[in-house]
Amino acid sequence: MKFKLVKARYFRFRRQAWVIRPPEKKILSEQQLKENFAKNGKTLAQWARENGYQPREVYLVIGGQNKAKYGRGFEIARKLGLK
Repeated sequence: MKFKLVKARYFRFRRQAWVIRPPEKKILSEQQLKENFAKNGKTLAQWARENGYQPREVYLVIGGQNKAKYGRGFEIARKLGLK
């Protein structure tokens, strides 16, 4: 993973510092995610079983019923590229 050097400003002390940040990961929308799965010929249920999740948990995250703020829902969203 390549890191990016970014100039950050601290307004309280009016100083500048160089901060090393990881590259920004592209966040996918639900539609883009579904298109990627369709291109690869894989279903969400297959992906869920391969990664040790129940298909229902994955569908709840993608459908927006699980907000994926923490816990398993958050893990699923991170692995899928939604967060």
